[in-house]
Amino acid sequence: MTMNAPQTKSKGLNTAGRKLWTWLEETCDNVADAAPAVAELCEVTNRLHEVRDAIRKQGVTVEGRKNPLLDVEIKLSAQWVKLWRALGLADKPDEQRRPLGRPPESERQLKWRA
Repeated sequence: MTMNAPQTKSKGLNTAGRKLWTWLEETCDNVADAAPAVAELCEVTNRLHEVRDAIRKQGVTVEGRKNPLLDVEIKLSAQWVKLWRALGLADKPDEQRRPLGRPPESERQLKWRA
């Protein structure tokens, strides 16, 4: 699937964002329909990787205190998960989903009462 705005794909995205964009194009249908949200997801991926690289270099503590980038990482991770879910990427494909409610009695395993 090709995007209508290829400049959005490469503009400002580092390796992590580009890899995610490419993976989404190859794996998902209708990526072009959600291009703004996909671009945001890739941008958040960029920021998250940059913050994690900085934490790796600086350490978890800076001058005896918690590195403030840890809070940024938590917020970016939460934003990433929200975007991932909003795009429907956390959903299992239809054939893997179980129907809502209790299974029919014929599909339930019988348990012996002691």
